[in-house]
Amino acid sequence: MNTRLIFVTNDKRAASLQAQYQLEENSIRPDNHLFILKEISSKQKELLKIFVDELTPLIQFVSQGEDKIILKVLPEHSLLTSMKNNNIDDLELTVFFNSIVNYFTAKPKKRWKVGHSYLDFSGRPLIMGILNVTPDSFSDGGRFIEKQKAIERGLEMIEHGADIIDIGGESTRPGAEQVQAAEELQRVIPVIEGIKKYSKIFISIDTYKSLVAKEAIEAGADIINDISGTVFDERMKGVIEKKKCPLILAHIKGTPKNMQVNPKYNDLHEEVYRFLQKKCVDVESLNNGKIILDPGIGFGKSISHNLKLIRDIKDFTFLAKPILIGVSRKSFIGKILGTNIDKRLTGSLSSEIYSYLHGVDILRVHDIEETVHLKNILNKILTA
Repeated sequence: MNTRLIFVTNDKRAASLQAQYQLEENSIRPDNHLFILKEISSKQKELLKIFVDELTPLIQFVSQGEDKIILKVLPEHSLLTSMKNNNIDDLELTVFFNSIVNYFTAKPKKRWKVGHSYLDFSGRPLIMGILNVTPDSFSDGGRFIEKQKAIERGLEMIEHGADIIDIGGESTRPGAEQVQAAEELQRVIPVIEGIKKYSKIFISIDTYKSLVAKEAIEAGADIINDISGTVFDERMKGVIEKKKCPLILAHIKGTPKNMQVNPKYNDLHEEVYRFLQKKCVDVESLNNGKIILDPGIGFGKSISHNLKLIRDIKDFTFLAKPILIGVSRKSFIGKILGTNIDKRLTGSLSSEIYSYLHGVDILRVHDIEETVHLKNILNKILTA
């Protein structure tokens, strides 16, 4: 049985969902929590109907098709108590209802032991600073290719309040050429070692190559950030298992070379969600579940795809993993605003504010100081 959350973000999404799933007019509205169940057996359907009938209208069938069922759930205390204490004689359905209870009765964000320290998500959003040690990255390519300049930039980001430094030695901009592992290592290892001499900050290695990830972790990096979600190099899973390090698991359609050549999806949300869900299950046991999910904004997505994934980012929170979003200075912002790379700060911050307010845990950014100021003000407002 496959399940997922659809949060009805606004009227436009409500209308789109009604058309997509042939739902009755006005059967859903903004702020509704819908849960889709697929690959459900006849017996499970019978058990589900009995349970839902007993608790209507707090939980309702929106659609009952042959291949899927859509439920609308109102997070009322009495409903959640009934879900938690359900006596359904089916393990999958019991797990599903317990996951809904856990979702609506969210506990404080997790705290992971990583090395000799803790990666604490209770101080969200965490700020991840981007450090590209490349000659051709789309925003800062060439600026920090020299070892000392890169180290100084990393230390500057730490001073400005970064929680994590994400170091990459190969550009993954649209159309980028692949770099050999030896060259990538030559770029990133001295920078990792140099920053770690001065700071215990968490460092993520932005690579899809298992060899680069392995040597970077051994040089002092703490987290692997794989844009392919372990697809490009299957040996990456072996590194994760051996090192027990956190993984940032991202979605990409295609490769950096071709990902922006007219990307198309039959169902954008379904494809991205199911990929991340399946990969979570695939990797979960390798590193004690220390997985961060990234929907891959700009990685095989059009402007419309990017905007819809950001708008509906709350869907992914049902996977019960920290969420990372990387929108900083990306081309979709420039195309919407008609601005060059150095004029995209407001567009980046606007997208990041929205993402944070809808459940995102990590913001991957170029502009550390401005984003830290944003975080501080938002948190003061939210806790006033």
